[in-house]
Formats: sequence, structure tokens, C-alpha cells
Amino acid sequence: MDYSDRVVKAAITSYFTLFQSRWQYLYYLFGCLGNGYEWTENGDIAAHDGRDMTVPTRNSFDDFSDQYQKMMDMNSPPPVEEIAAVSFLNTQMAEFYRLHIDYIASTMSCVHLTPFVPSPTFEAAKNFYLGQYGLLSTAMVLKTTTPWTIDPKWKRPILETIFSVKGVIFRSNANYNCADFDVNNPDHWFDVKEFERYQTLAKMPHVLFPEEVENDRKRAEIVAKVIGKLKEEMQSKKES
Repeated sequence: MDYSDRVVKAAITSYFTLFQSRWQYLYYLFGCLGNGYEWTENGDIAAHDGRDMTVPTRNSFDDFSDQYQKMMDMNSPPPVEEIAAVSFLNTQMAEFYRLHIDYIASTMSCVHLTPFVPSPTFEAAKNFYLGQYGLLSTAMVLKTTTPWTIDPKWKRPILETIFSVKGVIFRSNANYNCADFDVNNPDHWFDVKEFERYQTLAKMPHVLFPEEVENDRKRAEIVAKVIGKLKEEMQSKKES
């Protein structure tokens, strides 16, 4: 596990009722204003209280199984059978996370763990960019106004977060009825505001990590070659 994996693992372990996935914590870390984190002069991220972000503050799995019971104590209790059933389910969920926490903390993909691990939602993405990006917004300002560089250990989680939010916005707003959809054409989107936010996010990787401009060019060349090769093979099969 790399540094960001350990940070996410510590967050899920400490606050399991808030974070059940990597994307949930990264959305919170990079997009939530006033979350208790800030950039340092050397491009690192530090907690306001100075704690080690890779060390859990507590083991929330231990008390997760009785969260439902605690809520019921504050309200009119349901039938005993319902309490027992939900408590059992919560216990099993906590055990599932104990067994798979390393994998859950290190991957943005929730597909293979659904329904246990939640997938990104448009509402979560909307909260992300309506918060003006939090740490990412600050990073954009620092990057464009000062000779400041982000610590390399944060590159992967930042790019993962940007691509994840972009994907959620796209899937929720792109007009798939267009015969030739153009992601850069606002007329092909259901909501122009979402198009503008998508474009803002699209610019972030190249601003925050200038080396990505060249990397993206190389990736585009490779993709073009692969597509060209596939077209040649398909044409050859048709002719034969």
C-alpha cells in the first residue's frame, strides 16, 4: 500500500460510519471546505492538529455493530427481532471491512464490491464542486501564482478524484442521444452548468501536474495506433 492507501485506510478505520470507500474519503479530503486539512509549503497535506494521517484515531469497526441499537435507545424501540437482524447485518458488514480493508482503501472501483461498498453518486460529486474544490481549489491558486509543487505522493489520489468526479458528471448529464457526441460541445449536454464544471475539472490535471500534458499526448498516440491497427485488421477480414 502506498501513502494515500494508508491515509484512506486510517480514515475508514477511524470513521467507518462516515467513510465506507476510498472515493468517499478523497471527495471529503479534496472537496470539502473546512475539513481540518491544509497544504504545506512543501506541497504536502497536513491535519490542523498535527496528527499522523496514516494512523487511525480509533477502531470504529468495534462499535459499528451496535450503532443501530444506540439509535433505538434514543427513539421508540422496534421489535426485538428487527434489532437482532440489523445488529447481525451490521456485525457482518464490519467483519467484511476488516477482512478487505486494504483492498477497499486502495481502489476507487466499487463495482466488484457492490452492494457492500457504495459507488460514487451525482449528489456526492455535486457537493464536491459546489464546495469550490476545497484543497484542489487552493492547489490551483497556489500552482498558478507561486513556484509551488505538490508532493508526488498526492498525485495519484488527486488524479483519481478528478477523473471520478468528471465521470459522475458526464454520466449524469451527457446527452447520449447525440449521434456524434462531443464532450467539448455544450449543446450536447443536458445542463450547460455541468458542462462548464466538467471543463474546469478537465483542466486541473495539466495545471497541477504539467508533466501530464506530455503524458496525455503519448497516451493519445498509443490509443490512435491501437485503433488504427484494429481498423486495418477489420478491413483485412472484410476483404478476405
